[in-house]
Amino acid sequence: MPRETVTRVREIPGGTDQYGDPIPGVVDELDIRGCALAPRATIAEGEDHSYQRDSVVWRYDLYAPHGADIRRNDAVIARGQRYRVEAMPHDWRSPYTSRRPGVVVVLQATEG
Repeated sequence: MPRETVTRVREIPGGTDQYGDPIPGVVDELDIRGCALAPRATIAEGEDHSYQRDSVVWRYDLYAPHGADIRRNDAVIARGQRYRVEAMPHDWRSPYTSRRPGVVVVLQATEG
């Protein structure tokens, strides 16, 4: 399976200046190579009654290299689609050896 490159997007708040006015934040993007993306079995479909329309939720597992800088509030762009990081990324470790092959990240995108 060929490995993929994804882009981690992190919004960094700017805070406030000496007068209490907001300072614009910045967006930090980082390409992460050597990843794999797998659809989750829990693809959900639901109905949003407040807008009388259907919405579809896609979830994927992102397998990133060990030490990948991905956090809970980040977004990830993979295969041209932007996803939010749904849960805290977890370090993937072998229960039998000290091998740490990577990080597992649950991604989600919603349409509708």
